[in-house]
Amino acid sequence: MFGRRFWRYWKYPLWAVPPVRCLTYRPITITIPKFVDTKIQSWRLGSVSCELKSSDMESDDYDNDDWERDDFAVGQVWGFDSQTAYLLEQIFVRTDVRHLAAAVRLLRKCDASESQILMENTRDGSKLIQALRQEIPTITVVDPAHDPLARAHSVNELLKAGRVYLPHPSAYGWVAGFIHECALFPEIDRPNQVSAMTQALAGFNLTTG
Repeated sequence: MFGRRFWRYWKYPLWAVPPVRCLTYRPITITIPKFVDTKIQSWRLGSVSCELKSSDMESDDYDNDDWERDDFAVGQVWGFDSQTAYLLEQIFVRTDVRHLAAAVRLLRKCDASESQILMENTRDGSKLIQALRQEIPTITVVDPAHDPLARAHSVNELLKAGRVYLPHPSAYGWVAGFIHECALFPEIDRPNQVSAMTQALAGFNLTTG
């Protein structure tokens, strides 16, 4: 659904990056602005696989070894200016309370700002969200999309207009997989990366028009 030819890319000022290889078009790469107006952390939760314990909330353990890729949650950090959206970071984490809590903290530390956090209000994730909101009041609970395809269509115009930028694929290994999942959507199981993206961009679309 999300055409590969519409993606644009950003890099930091001192990055020397090769051209993105495409046969039929020449992707645009820009130097990312030093500052963006707004940052949003967007989470797509899966099934949280354990009960919440107080020790889970205190742990900063983010060891994601020995887990199945089909069983993961996705966290993304997006930056926005008045007209443009930049995917700044993406993280994959096991869908259990301890790892999710540590990963939310990790992205918050990397972001180094009081960004808004969007978190999907799944049944299994409600206890985690309730506990995290006591520590991180900027969490906004988002009801799961009743029609993920409709939400995707609503933000696809941003992509077609050249207003969505990804990190340059040569610098972030996950970008190629992200683009592939977006291209296959909706004919794909567990489109967690797409869901986190559309959740963030839907909020941006509402505020920018």
